[in-house]
Amino acid sequence: MDIQFESAILERADELLEEVILSWTLNLLRECETEAKNLCPTLIKTLEYDVFSGTRAAASKSLDIDSVDKDNDLAAVEYVEDMYTFYKEVENESKPVMYMPTQTEINEKMRSILVDWLVEVHIKFDLSPETLYLTINLIDRFLSLKTVPRRELQLLGVSALLIASKYEEIWPPQVNDLVYVTDNSYSNKQILVMEKTILGSLEWYLTVPTQYVFLVRFTKAAISDPEVENMVHYLAELGLMNYETLKFPPSLLAASAVYAARCFLNKRPAWNDTLKFHTGYAAFEILQCAKRLALIHSRVGEGKLRAVFKKYSK
Repeated sequence: MDIQFESAILERADELLEEVILSWTLNLLRECETEAKNLCPTLIKTLEYDVFSGTRAAASKSLDIDSVDKDNDLAAVEYVEDMYTFYKEVENESKPVMYMPTQTEINEKMRSILVDWLVEVHIKFDLSPETLYLTINLIDRFLSLKTVPRRELQLLGVSALLIASKYEEIWPPQVNDLVYVTDNSYSNKQILVMEKTILGSLEWYLTVPTQYVFLVRFTKAAISDPEVENMVHYLAELGLMNYETLKFPPSLLAASAVYAARCFLNKRPAWNDTLKFHTGYAAFEILQCAKRLALIHSRVGEGKLRAVFKKYSK
């Protein structure tokens, strides 16, 4: 077969595959239009613009996002790609399961109330973002293994916060402080016993790649300005409150938060080669999760759980 002819066939095959993927992507977005009329119209319009005008190909080359840190020993630029490859390989080992069917006394709403309260406590003690994400990870992993009565759900939450704080913070809150924020609902001894129970059940497995680990890397890949970065973290923390996001791997949630934030703020293209390279996801792979985050965002004003909204509205 003539080399030029063969090359033309292969090129056309690639074009057809891309057209199929883009068509599928648009159909996927339109499936949810009836369910969520207010579901981030910018998200849909931006993708359609990218598809039909060709701006999705605006960034044809992946940028070296670590060049600015080459003289920073703490950035570990020689190893950072290997580190994140490893994080993605092991992230599912510490991913909770969809545990609500096995819980007899708690439900999704109770979990949301707990996370909302923990966000407020997290702000009160001025803790790091890593602590919040690890706290929620510990709670969900424990609930994946053990049935917890309703009266002990807050105890689980505050004990998980204690563990995460000891792991991440230089100056973690004291147990007495945590007793106080629970309005003395639990004693020092109860918190310490639950702490030991959690650690034993999880076999002291605390070094896990949470969503925050990926958010740091992916916002850097997006070369985000403060507005975009703020929106990314806002959407990600809204996602923490929603039980349904447990079905997604942490890296996918982080990538979806970046994608949805760029769509909300009308950043074109919403996804590019640099983001695809560093996240490991093409745009069509994150659409389902991005729609979930957009839906959660659209409902923020409907409920009473507004800790994340208040945090990011300042």
